[in-house]
Amino acid sequence: MSSRALPPSDGPVDAPAASTPGTGRKEANDGSPQAASAADGTGTSARHGGMAAARGIYHRLIRKTVSCARHPGWRAFARALVRVALALLGLIVVALLLVRFVFWPQASTAKAWLEERGSAALSASFTIGTLATSWDGWHPAFRAGDVKVVDADRRVLLAADHIEGQLSWRSLLTLDLQFAALSADRADLLIRRTAQGRMLVAGMPLDPVGAAPRDNRFLDWLLAQGKVDLVNGKVRWLDEKHSLPLLEVGDIHLLSRREGARHTVKLEARSPTLSPQPLVMQADFRNAYLTSAGNWRNWNGMASWNFGQLRLAAAQRYLAIFDKVDSGVLSTDGTIAFSDGNVARSQLRLRGSGIDLRLDGASEALQLANVQALLLHNANSAGDNVLTIDTLLWEPGTRDGAAGNAPASEAAWREGMRKVTIGWALDGRGELRKFSLKAPSFDLNTARAVAATLPVEMSIARQLRALQPSGHIDNLDMRWARARGGLLNRQDGRQDYSVQGTLRNVSVREQPAEARNDGRPHAGVPGFSGLSGSFRFDDRQGTARFEGNGATLVFPGVFEEPRLSFDELGGELTWRHDKDQWIVSTDGVRFANADTAGTFRGTWRSGGDGAAGLADLKGELSRAQASRVPRYLPLHIPGGTRRYLHGALVGGEARDVTFLVKGDLQHFPFHGDYAKAGDFRVDVPVHQVSYQIAPHETTSAGQPAWPVFEGIDGKLLFERSAMSFVANRATVRGIAGVTLHEVNGRISELDSHGRLLLDGMAEGAMHGFLRYAATSPVREWVGHPSPDARAQGNAELKLKLDMPISDAHATRVSGQFRLAGADLMLAPGAPAIGGASGTIAFDERTFRLENVRARFLGGDVRLSGGTQPDGTVRVTAGGTVTGQGIGEALAASPLGQIGKQFEGGTAYSAVVTVHDRQPQISISSELNGMAIHLPQPLAKPAAQAVPLRLDLRPVPGRAGNSELAMQYGGLLNARYLLRRGADGVEVLSGAIGMQQTASMPASGVSAALTMDRFDLDAWRAVVAGIGTPGAGSASAARGGSTGNDHGRGDNPAMAFVPDRITARSRTLRAFGRDLDEVTLEANRGSSPESGSWQFRLDSRQIAGAMQWREDAANPAGAMTMRLSRLNIPDSQDESNVVDALAQNIDQLPTMDLVADHFQLRGHDLGRLEVKARSAQDGGEPVWTLEKLVIDQPGATLTGSGSWRVPRRVREGAVAQRRTLLSFQLAIRNAGDVLDRMGMTHTLRDGKGKLEGRVAWIGSPLSIDYATLNGRLVMNLENGQILTVEPGAAKLLGVLSLQGLMRIATLDFRGIAGEGLVFDEVSATSTIENGIASTQDFRLKSPQVSATMTGSANIPRETQDLEVALVPRINATSASVAAAFVNPVLGIGTLAAQLLFADEFSKAFTQHYRVSGGWANPRVTKVGDNKPRIREPGERSLVQ
Repeated sequence: MSSRALPPSDGPVDAPAASTPGTGRKEANDGSPQAASAADGTGTSARHGGMAAARGIYHRLIRKTVSCARHPGWRAFARALVRVALALLGLIVVALLLVRFVFWPQASTAKAWLEERGSAALSASFTIGTLATSWDGWHPAFRAGDVKVVDADRRVLLAADHIEGQLSWRSLLTLDLQFAALSADRADLLIRRTAQGRMLVAGMPLDPVGAAPRDNRFLDWLLAQGKVDLVNGKVRWLDEKHSLPLLEVGDIHLLSRREGARHTVKLEARSPTLSPQPLVMQADFRNAYLTSAGNWRNWNGMASWNFGQLRLAAAQRYLAIFDKVDSGVLSTDGTIAFSDGNVARSQLRLRGSGIDLRLDGASEALQLANVQALLLHNANSAGDNVLTIDTLLWEPGTRDGAAGNAPASEAAWREGMRKVTIGWALDGRGELRKFSLKAPSFDLNTARAVAATLPVEMSIARQLRALQPSGHIDNLDMRWARARGGLLNRQDGRQDYSVQGTLRNVSVREQPAEARNDGRPHAGVPGFSGLSGSFRFDDRQGTARFEGNGATLVFPGVFEEPRLSFDELGGELTWRHDKDQWIVSTDGVRFANADTAGTFRGTWRSGGDGAAGLADLKGELSRAQASRVPRYLPLHIPGGTRRYLHGALVGGEARDVTFLVKGDLQHFPFHGDYAKAGDFRVDVPVHQVSYQIAPHETTSAGQPAWPVFEGIDGKLLFERSAMSFVANRATVRGIAGVTLHEVNGRISELDSHGRLLLDGMAEGAMHGFLRYAATSPVREWVGHPSPDARAQGNAELKLKLDMPISDAHATRVSGQFRLAGADLMLAPGAPAIGGASGTIAFDERTFRLENVRARFLGGDVRLSGGTQPDGTVRVTAGGTVTGQGIGEALAASPLGQIGKQFEGGTAYSAVVTVHDRQPQISISSELNGMAIHLPQPLAKPAAQAVPLRLDLRPVPGRAGNSELAMQYGGLLNARYLLRRGADGVEVLSGAIGMQQTASMPASGVSAALTMDRFDLDAWRAVVAGIGTPGAGSASAARGGSTGNDHGRGDNPAMAFVPDRITARSRTLRAFGRDLDEVTLEANRGSSPESGSWQFRLDSRQIAGAMQWREDAANPAGAMTMRLSRLNIPDSQDESNVVDALAQNIDQLPTMDLVADHFQLRGHDLGRLEVKARSAQDGGEPVWTLEKLVIDQPGATLTGSGSWRVPRRVREGAVAQRRTLLSFQLAIRNAGDVLDRMGMTHTLRDGKGKLEGRVAWIGSPLSIDYATLNGRLVMNLENGQILTVEPGAAKLLGVLSLQGLMRIATLDFRGIAGEGLVFDEVSATSTIENGIASTQDFRLKSPQVSATMTGSANIPRETQDLEVALVPRINATSASVAAAFVNPVLGIGTLAAQLLFADEFSKAFTQHYRVSGGWANPRVTKVGDNKPRIREPGERSLVQ
C-alpha cells in the first residue's frame, strides 16, 4: 500500500505534471456535451430513473468505505504512516538547516569542483573568477564574476562579467541544475556554424530539425529555468561553413520566463551594421506535459518579430541568406501561431527599397526600387494549407539604382498580385497531393518577371523564357488533384484538373519546330498576342472563346511569314479527348485585316500518317488583296511557286473567295500519288487584278522584262497543286489603247518544274503595240523596234506562250501581228511610214513579213522577207522617194535646211540583212528626176544622173563594228567606222573627201577639200541649219558646233562632222570678202572634253594661227587670234558685211586678237590688239570692245567702246545701230602718224595727246558723220605745220594757218622758214550731229599766237571760223646780250621791250574769217584790230 503512495508536491507549479494525459482526456470526455446530449435523449422518465440509480450506488459506496475504515488494520497503518511522515519531516528540516547554515555557505570553496564538473558537461574549459553564495528567501543564491567558457581552439564560447542566480528546489527532483532566476550582465555568447553545418550555441548543439535528444540541449536548458535575464549582452556569430567574417551583435536583452508549461521569450538586439533600429523577436507558448521543452514539435502558442530597416548587404556579409546581395533595405514584421510544431496561421508584412539581390538557383537578379507585401497563411488539422497574397506590389529597379531608396508613392507602385489564394496539401510522404490557385486578376508579365528571379526548376525557367507570356488572366480558378504519385517527380497516378478564366490582352511567343532531315516543312508551336476572351477546360474537354482587335497569330513552320496580324479576330473553339484522339472543332472563326476578311469552320483531329493530323475545313473570304494571296500559301507549296506568285500577282482585289482543305495534312496539297488523300481548292473571282507573267526576269537596268497586265476581270483557281485562270478582259500597264481578251492560263504543277501555258489575243492602237514590243521580250522576236517608235492606227495580236516559271528564258512563243493601215515612225527623227498593212508572223526564234506595204518618203514601198533557214534575217524594200517627202521627213530635224534643197522624185532599192546580230544595209539610186539645190560642187539639175550609193556593213574581224560608206558621183565620198553600244551609235573614225579620195584616219573624222572657188557664205547658210536652232556664223566657223557640247551637240548627226579639216581653194568667199590663195588647217582640241578648235590660215589677206574654245560666259565661245598680218582692203559691199555681223552679233565669240602688221584700206597702222565680247544688256545684244590698242612708232591709240544692235534690227525691222567709242591717242610724232594715215607733209614732229568720246549711228567699221556726237580734247607741242592742202586732212586742215600766213600783213616766213613752228597747240571741241565747234583753240609759236573760234560741218566739209593772229615781239635775249657789249644800250632796249611789248603786239593783231569748203576756203580780213561781230539774224555759212 505504501509503495503506491506519491511523493509530496513542491507546489502548484508542479501540480499539472501529476495528472496524466489519459486521465485528463477521460475526464473531459465524461463531462462532454455529447455525453449530456445522449443522456437527455432518453426522455424525462429515463432521466429520473438514472438519477435514482446513481444515488443508490453512491450510498452503497459510502457504506463500504466506512466499513473498511473501521477495520482495525487501518488504524495500525495510519499510525505507522504518521510516524514515517514525522520522521521524513524531521529529516527534511535537518537537511534544510544543514544546507542553509553549513553546506551552502561553504559552496564558494567548491569553485574548483564546479569548474571541473562544468568543463565536463560543456566539453570546454569552464572557469569562474569569483564565487560568492547567499540566501534569497528560501532560495540559495550565488554571485559569480569573470565567468568564461573556452573551447579547445581557445575560442571564447561564453563569458560574463557578473552572473547572479537563485537555485530552484526542483533541482532535487530532476537531479539537474535549475534556477528560479538567473541574470547576467555584459554576457558574451558565441553562436557558431561548423564546417559540417552543425549549429553550436556556447558550445552546445542546437538542431531544431534533428530528432536526437542532445540536439536541443541548449533550448532544454534555457526553457527549464524559471527566469533568465541577460542584459547588455553580446552575441558573436561565426559561419565556418560559408567562410564568412565574424558578426558581433551588441546591446542584447534576452528575457525568458517559465510558469509551469508556459514560456515567454523576448529577444531584443541592436547592431548598427545590420539596422539602425532594434531587432525584436518574442514568443509565448506552452509545451506539452511530460515532453521536452526544447523540442519545438511540442509547442503550442504564438511568436512574432519586428525587424526594421535591415540592411541586406550587411546581413548577407555575415549570414549568407542569398546567393548575392548588392544593395537593399528591408523591414518586416509578422506573427506565427503554431500547434504541436505545425504552423496553424501566420501573417507577414514586408516593405523594402533599393533591393538588388540574387536568390540561390535563380537565373536573374531581383531588382526592386520599392516593394511591399502582406501574406496570410492558414492550415487545418487535415493538412490543408491556404496562402493568401493579400498585397504584393513593387516598383522595378535598375542596376544603377536610379530609382533610389526613397519610398515611392502609391501611384508609382506597379501592380503585382492582390487577393491571390494558393491552396495545397501534402500526403504522408510529404509529396504534393492537391493544389489550387485563385486570382481575381493574374498578371502574366508579373509572373514571368518574378519567376526569373526565383529558384525555379531550370526546365520551367527555360520554358517561361521561351514562351514569354504576357497580359492578364482574370477570375482564374485552377484546381489539381491526384490519387497517388507526385506531380514534380512524374510518378504514375490519376490526375484530375480543371482550369477556367478570362483572358485580357494575352500573348504567348511561338516555338519553332524541331529540325528534321526529311526535307519537309514542320509546324512548330503556334503563338499569339493581343487575344482576349474566356476559357474553361479539364482533363477531358475544353472550350475557348476569344476576341481580338489588333491581335496577332504566329504559325512557325506553316507560312513563310509566320506572323499574321488581324484588325479583327473572334470565334469559339472546342476540343475533347476521345479514344486517344484530340478533336478540335469550331462553328466559325471570323478574321479581318488589310489583306483579307472572312470566316472558316470545321474540325481537326489527331491521327493520319503523320503529326499534322486530319482536317476538314471550309471558309469564305468576303474580300482579299490579290497581291497578298501568296503570303497565305503554306510552306508545303514549293518555294519557287510561292516566289513566282508573289511577283506575278501585282495588285487587284478578289471577292466571294471560297476555300476547302480536307484530308491528311501530312500529304498537303494532295497531288501526285497522294491525290486521293485529300482535297485542296481555292476559288478566287478577281476584279481589276494586275499580273506579271515573268516577275523575276529583268532587263540589264534591273527593271521587269515584261510589262504588267492589269485591269484583269476573271477567275483564279487553285486546285491541289495546279493553278488556272481566265481573264475576260485586261489591259497593259503604261500602254494605252491595247486590250486583251479571251486569255486563258494554267500552271499544271505548282513546283519548280511547273510551266505557264497562256493563250489569248489583243487588239488596239498601233502605238500601244509598238511600245509593248519595245518594252518586253517580244522585241527579240520582232527585230528590236526602237522604244521611241511612234504609230497611229490599229493592229491585232494573237499569242500563245509556254513558259517555265523557273526559267523565263526558255519560253516558247507563237504569234501573229496584223497591221491595218497604220502610220509608223520607227525612231525619233526617222522618216514616217504611212498606211502600213500586212502581217508579221513570229515565234521565239524567227519572223516573216507577209504582204507588207506602206508609204515612205513621199512614195510607195513594199517590204518582204524575214528570217531565213540559216537564221539570217533578210528584208528587201523597193520604191520611190520625192524631194517633198525628203523635206517633210527632215523638216523637224536639225537637217531640215538640207531637206529643202531636194526637188523632184527618183527610184531606189534597199536590202537589209542581219547575220549574227550584225546588220548590213545597202541603198542605191541614180537620182534621175531629182534636182539638188545645194551649193557647188554638190548641186545638180533634175535631168542629170548622179549615182548615189549608201552602204552599212560589218567590219570583218571586229565584232560590233560597222562601216558606213557613201559615194556621190565623183564629187563626194565619205567613210565612217561605227560601233553600236547601249547608248546608241558611236563614230570611231571617218573620212570625207571632196574632189579627192578620202583617207581613213586612225581615230576621229577628217575632211580633205580641194576647190577652185568655195563660197563659205553659201555653205554657212546651209550648215547653220545643222545642230541646235539658231546656229549661225559662229557655228560655221566652228565646223557646225554650238559651243555647248564640245563641238558635237546633242544632235547625233554632229558626230559625223569632221574634227580635222584640210582645205585648199584659190578663192574663198567669206563675209562678202574674197580671200585669195587660201590654205586652211583646222583641228579639234587634243581631247573631246577640251571643246576647242585650232586653225592655221594662210592667204594673201590674213595669215596666222587661231583658236576657238568654249567660254562659260559666252555660248558662242572664245576666239584667240595671233596673226602675222591682217589686211582689210576697201570693200564695195561693206554694208553687206555690217548687216551679216548685225544679224549674228549675239553669236559672235569673245575675241582676243593680236596682229603684228595691221593694214586698213592700204594704210599701215602698225600693231593691233583687240579684246571684245558679246553680251546682253536690257534684252538687247551688245558687242563690247573691252580693249583696242594700235601701236606704231609715232603714237599709241588705246580705246574701248560698244556696238549695240536693237533686237528689231536682227528681226529685219528698221532700227538704229549705235556705236560708242572712247579713245586716247598718245602722240610721240604727230607728223609720222599723219603720214601713215595718208596725210603726208601735214605736220613735222609734234607730241602730245588727243582724247575724246564719240558716238554715232552705225557700225564700228564705218563712221556716220551725220550722226557723230562727242567731245575731243587736243594738246600738241613742239611741232611744225608744213605746206598742205587744207582739204586733204579734213578737220586738221581747218587748223592749218599756212594760207593765212601768206595773207598776213607781216610775212614771218623769213623767220619760220618753210611752214610754221609752234610751241603749243591746244583745243577743245564738241561734236553734235556731225558739226564740230571750238571756242578755245590756241596756237603759240615764237613768231605769232593765234586763237580760233567757230564750227566745221564734217559731213559737208564746210567751215565758219574766226581767227585772230597776234605777232610776238621777243628781243629779250638780244637785249641781254647787248648789255654785255654796251650796258647803256642793252639795258635801255630791254626796258623798252618790257614796257611796250604787249601794246606793240596788240597794235599789229589781225582778225580773219574763214568760210567755204575745206578744199577751197575763203579767207577775209575783218576790220582793223577788232574782231568781227556777227549781225543779229545773220546765219552762219557753215549751215
